[in-house]
Amino acid sequence: MVGRWGGEEFVVGMYGTGIKDGIGRLTQLLQQFSQYSFTSLDGTRFQVTFSGGIAQIPDHGQDIQTLYQKADIALYEAKSQGRNRICAATLGEKLYGR
Repeated sequence: MVGRWGGEEFVVGMYGTGIKDGIGRLTQLLQQFSQYSFTSLDGTRFQVTFSGGIAQIPDHGQDIQTLYQKADIALYEAKSQGRNRICAATLGEKLYGR
């Protein structure tokens, strides 16, 4: 299930999928997506990538808000590592700060 969370953020729910498989699936999607070429209205061609953070029940939380916070921390880690990648939440992270 995919849904827009707000702004430029989307949430992908993968029922029955563990962290390793989730990272694999999102990484495959990232690789495929980055191969597309787009054309702006003025004719400029460009490509797009994305970064992602992933968290799972029950390891990183039991409710959507906690999972979102953990995935958001992982997303910022992906961005700080150079973008265009998927990072997993880790256990024991603080839920405040980035």
